[in-house]
Amino acid sequence: MFTLPNLFIPKRKFFGLSLGRTVIRGVETDETGQIALLSEVPIPEGTFQEGVLQNKDSFSAAIKNLLARGNFTTPYVAVCFPEVYAYSRELVLPQIPKSDLAEAVSWRVKDLFPFPPEEIYTDFKLLGQKDSEYKISVVAARRQVIDPLVAILQSVGLKPISFEPGSSIISNLLNLRPDQCALVIDINRTITYITLVAENKSVFTTIVNFTLPDTAQVYLKNIQQALIEISSYYQKKGVLKNNATTIITGELARDDWARAIASQVPYPTQILKLAPNPAFNKAYAAAVSKIAPPDDENTINILPLDLQSAYNNERRSLFYNSLLTQLGLILFILNIISLSVFITIKLESGKFERKTETLSQFIDSQTSKHRQLLQLNTNAKNIVNLAPLRTTPKNYIASLASLIPPGISVSKWDFDDAKQLFSITGVAQDRSDLLKLKNSLENEGSFAKVTLPLESLESSTNTKFTLSFIIKK
Repeated sequence: MFTLPNLFIPKRKFFGLSLGRTVIRGVETDETGQIALLSEVPIPEGTFQEGVLQNKDSFSAAIKNLLARGNFTTPYVAVCFPEVYAYSRELVLPQIPKSDLAEAVSWRVKDLFPFPPEEIYTDFKLLGQKDSEYKISVVAARRQVIDPLVAILQSVGLKPISFEPGSSIISNLLNLRPDQCALVIDINRTITYITLVAENKSVFTTIVNFTLPDTAQVYLKNIQQALIEISSYYQKKGVLKNNATTIITGELARDDWARAIASQVPYPTQILKLAPNPAFNKAYAAAVSKIAPPDDENTINILPLDLQSAYNNERRSLFYNSLLTQLGLILFILNIISLSVFITIKLESGKFERKTETLSQFIDSQTSKHRQLLQLNTNAKNIVNLAPLRTTPKNYIASLASLIPPGISVSKWDFDDAKQLFSITGVAQDRSDLLKLKNSLENEGSFAKVTLPLESLESSTNTKFTLSFIIKK
């Protein structure tokens, strides 16, 4: 897959949006993953029916209200929708190049789901590899669920970059072991979703509705009964084991409800506290998820491919525009620097020419004898001023050459005139040759502070080394 570097374009910032039957919630995080902005807005009962958007006007108004309350700083949004409106199947494929997995999965879609391929959006996640086979989770959602959401979100100025089922996006943050299962119980005021998650994928989802004649106690008993039935069924199938865990989230994820639910299952039970209020857990999980395009085999993203293609083109265009802009800025800066250097040189050249002209006029005004004496005096001063700088490593190099054993090959030497510091780099055929060279330099009266790093003596043969010493004053 062709990707563009993040050097010239910033990473896309987005916020998380969770869709419920009667409420929508949004969460935006800062660079450290802490919640920066959050908002929730109720929507009328009946806005969605079987996951399909029915009342577009009320949903559009609710989204606008959410944006106004949340003051989100980005139009990009990762959307989380109820797990019950997605379909998950497991698929085993022979080991083939990963670049061919998407095509292989697409050929099997018609056999996995009870819908024509043209009526669903699908994505897959690579679960593992064993015995020359790939184990893959394939997730699908009906187009009539996704398309209206895309249309409304775009109509209010948002850019959806991801669609993922609720329990799937929650399971990404549970850090379950490969052999561990979880019962994710999303308890809300009008509906509860109970999802069995295994190998970080949804195995089964059921719903428990809260109707007006019911009391809170009846609602809780119905949840407990559904949980007992799911637990018993999947224990017998060998899916649920003793190392499973129960995760409670949603609006009614309270300690008293958690204790009541924990009494019905023999697994550790905890309230998921990703956000300060568990009701925002799914929106938060969407906000911190790692968004990858649908063709990435390590994530689930049921985003329409034409929308992904539009984002790819947008990102590519942004990359090249940013590249040209920054190159233009660099060229502008280089031109300014070049112009500044040119002006500085011209000014210094003018000063030098004026000083030279003044000196020439002064010299010409003197008699020939005085001019000669002045010239000799100037030369003498130059010689005196340059005398301290006349020290060169020439003589020392000749002396150094006589000290180097035949088993040492010098590839580079440096001399720091200010510090009177020699540095020799090379290869010694034998460690003894290197030690012999060090001893010879120490015994040579012209050199001092002979330094040989210990790592240069780790190898007994063909030792690469860098040795330094100074010239005695």
